Amino acid sequence: MANNVRLTLVFVTIFGVLSKSAQATDCPVCVGVQACDTNQTIPSVPCTATIVNQTVLQLNQFFTNLSTYTAPATEYSCVSVEFSLTVNSSNIFAVRGCTSGTKNICSEPHREINGALRCIYNSGQSLHDRGHSVLTGLLLNMAVLIGAFALSS
Repeated sequence: MANNVRLTLVFVTIFGVLSKSAQATDCPVCVGVQACDTNQTIPSVPCTATIVNQTVLQLNQFFTNLSTYTAPATEYSCVSVEFSLTVNSSNIFAVRGCTSGTKNICSEPHREINGALRCIYNSGQSLHDRGHSVLTGLLLNMAVLIGAFALSS
């Protein structure tokens, strides 16, 4: 019985770590003002090298020295960038996606631009609803733990 409980706890711990890392690499992805409209649901997808390259390619027109954000990585970050000609005008550029690593791409130097650039970076969490993703992860881990204890008894 004690071995079953230990095995169950090891399984739950490994599952919790794996589910946490899976959640950390899901980012909303869109390119273009209409696709990134905040009044619609933007799909979150697991980050891949292809999505990272697509995102960074779009951001090259605003930021300099982005090569470190395309390097092969085991960790990814989410980024959302919008640009408008003035603070109160409509966006003329929008992109959401993934970057490699956990370094803040928004703190990188940017090119001389005439307009308002808004950048939101989030390392390891969704850009949708941060509280919801944490709560979902906790509930999922609790359900697995309860199920594992039920199976072991």
